Amino acid sequence: MIDSLLRNPLAQWGLGQTKRDKRSIVIMIVFLVGFYGIAALIFMSWATRRRRLEHLADGWGTLAAIVVGVLLLLWAPARVATAIAKQREEGVLDMLRLTGMSGSDLAVGHLLTQMSLPLTLAALTTPLVLAGAFSEAGPIGTMRLTIAMVLLTPVYCMVGALTGLTVRKPQAAGGAGMFAAIALLIASGVAISAGMEIREARILSFLGPWGPMIAWERETNFMIHSLGVGLPGDLLQIAFLVLLSSALLRAVAHRYTSPDAVFFGRRGALLILFAFCALVLA
Repeated sequence: MIDSLLRNPLAQWGLGQTKRDKRSIVIMIVFLVGFYGIAALIFMSWATRRRRLEHLADGWGTLAAIVVGVLLLLWAPARVATAIAKQREEGVLDMLRLTGMSGSDLAVGHLLTQMSLPLTLAALTTPLVLAGAFSEAGPIGTMRLTIAMVLLTPVYCMVGALTGLTVRKPQAAGGAGMFAAIALLIASGVAISAGMEIREARILSFLGPWGPMIAWERETNFMIHSLGVGLPGDLLQIAFLVLLSSALLRAVAHRYTSPDAVFFGRRGALLILFAFCALVLA
């Protein structure tokens, strides 16, 4: 599957441009210096106070989680929205439609191109993410949070793509994309705080990484009871995010081929309706 995605001609061209762009290299160097510089300060603070190793792992794991969240859930959607809005304004999208590529190919190509740098920077934090396995969250908690962020990334980026395709002023696309991402994070946080007992709030609670985080303290904090059986919220969150990603991809593909197309498409709308009914009626 990954191989087929990388064969996308638009993705190949965009990734090639990113590799040759010296600014990307400068950004990665500055990021490495800044990120691991902060990690070194956390280490020195821990060594001075002579605390347990778990406290150091907590500090490093928290730093990695915050940085990865900002990169994937805030910067990546804003980057996607800005690039697509700019290309739409310059007429590049109209030219791409004449190449015969499908809407899905255009959407995947643009998303992979713009997500490549944030994903690369997030990958550079891997050592501290792994260190988080020795924190209070433990290896399972760290893995659950990482999976949630990875699955949320395409959802947030496709929301950014839809923002870039619809916002009138390209200069405001980046801010609008980040605002949309923040709105999703706030909505999911409110849904979590409202309690998982409110059925209508379940679907919103899956739009953020907060569920796996609150489950660190007590598993029942993010557990959904369906047909008398308690299920970890992560399982339903994964299924829901996969369905939502598929629906959003169809939405972006439709908008690429025709600005007046139905927003989600019939199949995409049915997927979202199915997911909502399954969660509310369960």
